[in-house]
Amino acid sequence: MIIDFVVPGSIHQLTGGYIYDKWIIEELGRLSYQVHLHELSGSFPFVSSVAKKEASRIWKESLGLIIADGLALPAFYSSLKNDNFGQAKIIALVHHPLALETGLTLEESDILKKEESAALGKVDRIIVTSPNTAQELLQYKLPFPKIGVVNPGVVKLGARSFSEPPPKKSKTIELLCVASLVPRKGHLLLVEALAELKDLNWKLICVGNLTRDPLYAQKIQNSILKHQLEKRICLVGEKKFSELNQCYEEADVFVLASHYEGYGMVLSEAMVAGLPIVATTGGAIKDTVPKEAGVLVPPGNSQELAQVLRRIICDQKLREQLREGARQAGKALSTWSEAGKLFAEEIEFLF
Repeated sequence: MIIDFVVPGSIHQLTGGYIYDKWIIEELGRLSYQVHLHELSGSFPFVSSVAKKEASRIWKESLGLIIADGLALPAFYSSLKNDNFGQAKIIALVHHPLALETGLTLEESDILKKEESAALGKVDRIIVTSPNTAQELLQYKLPFPKIGVVNPGVVKLGARSFSEPPPKKSKTIELLCVASLVPRKGHLLLVEALAELKDLNWKLICVGNLTRDPLYAQKIQNSILKHQLEKRICLVGEKKFSELNQCYEEADVFVLASHYEGYGMVLSEAMVAGLPIVATTGGAIKDTVPKEAGVLVPPGNSQELAQVLRRIICDQKLREQLREGARQAGKALSTWSEAGKLFAEEIEFLF
């Protein structure tokens, strides 16, 4: 089968959605699907005429199946609205509803919700990356049989064991956050929480893209300077897999203050690495992180976040308990090969 897989911009961007897409494309190739990658140009989800024109061309020329990443789906709105169908079927791959992105105005959120709802009602099938996102889409009043769930996979680290923490050269507790510096990820909230813990011995390493939202990144830097935390909070930018893996090895606790996650792939990575987790209950996080592996707080509450971080920084026994819980949860996660097979089953549902 020929598949036209459409993504917004470069597939090589190091965020959960793009990493998911890249792995699924690779696994479908291993399962003998012929996958053609299309990287739309422009900004998203409010797309340019260039992206719309390219999407229309793909639709008209495709002979098999189109899989459109949810962030690229707006480029197909016009074709879907006008019933401008080609010969291909189309699957929408939704990582999370576009209207739930943090930082949108009410008007922007309403526009995206109406357009996405209309578009999803026209596609042949919807694949989401968590049961939580499937539930979120119920508000769009879509035919539920059209929705399939394929959770992300994880990279198993073979014989490598994270069951024991690495030797510490100091008593400093190293916190690790892996997320692009965009409003939805809650970095400002995390800085505010840590500003309440200056009396404790900790350091935070923030791995993630610094240029996706430059204004927000600058706000984070300003907040760090305001609270005089520049020697304790390091914004190190993106890391390749091997470098990121080393960050997981060296960390004592993983922390993510997101307002919302469609799944939270970095949380799975943290569990595979056997890291205790402090995160929020935003979106699918509460389903991704079992209580044995981490402590969750409501999103948007810096005081509760500070209290939990104080507890986990000070309580070595708790960290050890959560480390073991995370390690066991990580063992139970599916591989990308398994995720690819489930994705293929969703495709075959249409044929």
